[in-house]
Amino acid sequence: PSPVVMGGKGFGLYKYTRLGLPVPPWACLTADVYHQPELWLRGGKKRPELEEMVVNAILQIESRTGKAFPFDLNRFEKTGRPDIAKKIRKARMQSGVDTGKILFVSVRSGSYISMPGMLATILNVPMNDDIAKRMIKSGMDPIFVLDLYRTFLANYGEAYGCINPTLFTDIIDDRKKLIAEANSTNFEDVTIKEFSIADYKHLIDAYKNIIQAHLPDINKQLDDPFDVLMNCIEAVFGSWNAATAVKYRKYQEISEHWGTAC
Repeated sequence: PSPVVMGGKGFGLYKYTRLGLPVPPWACLTADVYHQPELWLRGGKKRPELEEMVVNAILQIESRTGKAFPFDLNRFEKTGRPDIAKKIRKARMQSGVDTGKILFVSVRSGSYISMPGMLATILNVPMNDDIAKRMIKSGMDPIFVLDLYRTFLANYGEAYGCINPTLFTDIIDDRKKLIAEANSTNFEDVTIKEFSIADYKHLIDAYKNIIQAHLPDINKQLDDPFDVLMNCIEAVFGSWNAATAVKYRKYQEISEHWGTAC
């Protein structure tokens, strides 16, 4: 293992784990995977080899956390991979994973030399209407859950849909203006902490509409948590070649050839 192939974040987690320090459960797709775009550049197609690598990584994290990623096992059976569905069921029986507890992951970039703000990060993966309802029904604060959902949609839309993030912040500002007018206060004094459940639901619906203009099948994507995860991985690897990242590397004289881990 080296920071060149694992990236700074991945290699740091590797070192801390070796030292026995408490770190969150993690997995790493190295820069070697990035250098094989036939594995991750899907273009709407399935990439069985990478899918199996990711499933194995998620199962390891499940065994350490006791939580379950919301795989749609029927999805694997319908797409000709009943072996993966069988593997997931077997692993969960052995590890005693509680399928009632949802495992969320963050999909992050990790280059050899840090490139702050240049590469993609997607938090709270996966989220959709059904997952949000399950979380709220379990007793979690609805505002907290809906804010997670909102954050995920913005991250996903920006990273995978290549959507300008100001479109999402503009929606927040518009809502703040309405609240300010209703309460006869200044717009600048209104914070998102004052948003109600109805406000957050409005944000989520508005975010979806924005994303749908760029990704027409967004609702279908969200209904398949594993597909969303694979899209996030593609977005992280693909962000290495984003125009801003290329410009940053040229300015900082960083090699184009390293690529990023995920």
